Amino acid sequence: MNVRLRALAILNHKNIEVSFELWDQICPNIFMPSASDDICGSLSTDNRSVTNTLNGIATEMDCALGEADVVLTNPPFATIKGMPTDQKDFMKKNYPDANCDMCASFFYAIYRMLKPSGACGIVSQNSWMHLKTFQKMRKRITSQYCIHKIVNLGSGAFRDLSGEKSNISLLILGKEMNPDNMVEVLKLDELSLQEKIRAVSGTSNYSRIAQKEIDGVNGYDFSEKGTLNHFGFSKLLYKDIAVPMQGTSTGNAKELVGFFWEHFGDPEWVRVSNGGGYCRWQGLNDSVVKWGENGEYIRAQKGSALRNVKYFPVTQMVFSDTGTAGLNVRVLLDNQIFIASGPGIRITKGNRYAHIALLNSRLAAYCIKIMSPKLTIAAGYIGQIPITENIFSSVVLENNARLCIELKQKILSARPNNLEYDSSFIGKMSNDLETAAWGMFNEDIMNELLKLQIEGKIDRYMIERI
Repeated sequence: MNVRLRALAILNHKNIEVSFELWDQICPNIFMPSASDDICGSLSTDNRSVTNTLNGIATEMDCALGEADVVLTNPPFATIKGMPTDQKDFMKKNYPDANCDMCASFFYAIYRMLKPSGACGIVSQNSWMHLKTFQKMRKRITSQYCIHKIVNLGSGAFRDLSGEKSNISLLILGKEMNPDNMVEVLKLDELSLQEKIRAVSGTSNYSRIAQKEIDGVNGYDFSEKGTLNHFGFSKLLYKDIAVPMQGTSTGNAKELVGFFWEHFGDPEWVRVSNGGGYCRWQGLNDSVVKWGENGEYIRAQKGSALRNVKYFPVTQMVFSDTGTAGLNVRVLLDNQIFIASGPGIRITKGNRYAHIALLNSRLAAYCIKIMSPKLTIAAGYIGQIPITENIFSSVVLENNARLCIELKQKILSARPNNLEYDSSFIGKMSNDLETAAWGMFNEDIMNELLKLQIEGKIDRYMIERI
């Protein structure tokens, strides 16, 4: 139905008169696997039977989908997480370089479908362009395909989806190779949806780079040489002075993670950094995990993984593993552990307050945004942030970070859903409810304003010294 409606819309746009007769003449060939238990679909590699959904006629897949002049597609963005075992086994066997990423696998399948002079347009996730695990795939794509255009849309690229977390690119690829090909790249990830639409539809200025030399275009890194190298930053990296670590996976967060007020006085539940949102300096300290003796309850869960447990006592900071607004780092409280959604950072050199100032700076967030293909912030990306010797022990950064943490603690102390809550402030408030509320509101605004001013000082200090 949608294909036929789109066809009529295009004809109407071309000033061709549409009618019910024309509607009946538009017969799109839509195919599905002939076998009901087929989990391969168009990723099949053995020319199996497919059925035309319009007339029920079966044919071979190569006949239905092969020798195509053009393939236009938005492949499914499915990964190994939640994938059925039989489909996972099929992907590993037939598309080993795609790491059970269905979107990545379609690059190979489409190549088989195209005739030698064919071309394709693909709506793709950006992960294959960046992650080390896709290195073999990148080499294959850049050696087989002639890359004509890459339009980096970033997140928020779908008109009818809000809050989607994938970074998206539009790609036009040709099967006919050209050794002197120049790739056109358009970077739109910072724009709003409407601005993206106008830029794609208009005559935007594309940057151009020779495909044979491609190793870092607007954040893309096909050769693993290091995304940040072309900025000329310091060769000293954050991993040289600290160890960002993965957190423990409970295997059953629904039952093993709860709020601290639900488990008062129960020694089996311990305080935990649970991530769950954007929060810098301090906060998100409302959770506990059922730990027992040496993580006994987590050990008993299928699919759980106790990670970096021996480093709990010497871990100083944690961060949220998903950040729509970038990297956000907080202090780890005393007797608090960390799990997968709020991983830890263990410092090996320098002052922890200088470290947290560095990681909460706009420069660090910018570096993460360049490297990370998704909004998930992996520990490895944090380790690649460039630094200089005078940063991680800076007294200026230490003092400013202490002030930011103190101001954040004041804000949190007035909120009962935080471990930092302190009811003593109530005695200082007016007995009149409205007056008290305005007093709390004004104090919050002042503390937030002061914190923003100090954060500005940290950003200026960082930029001057990197």
